[in-house]
Amino acid sequence: RSARQLLPFAGKKITTTTTNHIGLPRSFVVSIQSSPNDNDDSTNNFDDGDTIFDGDGYEEMEFVDYSDPNYKVDLEAFYPSLNQKESLTDEEAAVKIEEMREQRRKRNDEYQFETYFAKVLQKGSSEFKGDWTVYSVVRDAGTGGDGGGPPKLAPDSEHQVTSRGKKIKVETDSEWRVDSERIVHEEFTKGKDNDNHIGINLGTYWPEKMSSFDFRGEQGNMVVGNAYTICDADPVREENNVDEGPFSAMRTEIGIVSDGMRFRVKFDYRIDGDTTIGNDLAPLSLHQLTVCRETLDAWPLDAQASSPATSQALFGTEGASGGLYDPPPVGGEDQRSQYLFVNLKGKASILFPHTIDQGGSEAKGWVFSLDWTPGKWRYQVDRKVRGGTKVKCLRTLELSEVRESDAEEYRPRDGGQDMRQ
Repeated sequence: RSARQLLPFAGKKITTTTTNHIGLPRSFVVSIQSSPNDNDDSTNNFDDGDTIFDGDGYEEMEFVDYSDPNYKVDLEAFYPSLNQKESLTDEEAAVKIEEMREQRRKRNDEYQFETYFAKVLQKGSSEFKGDWTVYSVVRDAGTGGDGGGPPKLAPDSEHQVTSRGKKIKVETDSEWRVDSERIVHEEFTKGKDNDNHIGINLGTYWPEKMSSFDFRGEQGNMVVGNAYTICDADPVREENNVDEGPFSAMRTEIGIVSDGMRFRVKFDYRIDGDTTIGNDLAPLSLHQLTVCRETLDAWPLDAQASSPATSQALFGTEGASGGLYDPPPVGGEDQRSQYLFVNLKGKASILFPHTIDQGGSEAKGWVFSLDWTPGKWRYQVDRKVRGGTKVKCLRTLELSEVRESDAEEYRPRDGGQDMRQ
């Protein structure tokens, strides 16, 4: 994960500790980027009793993009013998290097897994109670093709839902601590028990038993700062790779947690028509969208009655001021026409594709954006995924953070660019 100031030190990379932005004045814009190829250089080990996120366990963390051709690892620090060419063959050296890289990947897996559980699910010690609004998608004849206009969202139903998570133990031969742990999500309607799980009607947006490996990037799950994204999908055929399409359905979510509140949006995509072999590469069309406004251990409508700030953050002004703070690139005109921009109550706006092609180049890519101002800080999270059949696979998860009063002054004016690595 890297952090940078857009002004006046654009592009400067620094080492961070969890979500503390070392050396960055909080009044400045901070953008944080988490990449599926980022890897933790830390070599600390943790026992089961250690509190990873309340202590110093992840200080001096720096993530490395191994796909960067300019990256050079300090081999001697890990394997002194690697610099002694006479003692190792090229094949043996390659094996040693890959062992080191895998260890770093696993450390990053652990960091993502534990951060997600601690921040998004509150370590299982609390639960979010939310007012959910489900929108159906109304498509005119020809939508997505010639002669059709963009689809529209229509409020369909409302739910009061309790959301929580917990860890369970599983058997494993691995010596890596988190390999024996899984995160299980629970969501159920108000006044109902777990047998009436909301997922029966609205689908699940996460792996059934989420492991640390599920945060590698290919699976579409990641956390950065106080933002996160998760994903689940159904391959067209059982023999397909579960993380690489084509998919008959895909469900993904982006969210931001702040000051005991959580604002998240769920996107449910499905193939229209049959899913026969001849229709493998049919596009995924948005079926429904769910906006979740949540507070910790209290229903939002009760919380807003006692807190004007909560009321404004979740149900106040419609739309982010001036639109998205940092509009992302969305491709050419044809691809741009496959996006919708929607303003939501609570100073929030979202940008997302209403139709996702599963054919074509992996490089095409798609983006899902949420801009939310819950208080004095404004946040924008961008879920950027690959194209083609790899629409589940993350390229990056990016978070921009700016003081609301400074947002207009520091708003990027680059016409929509990816965050620099």
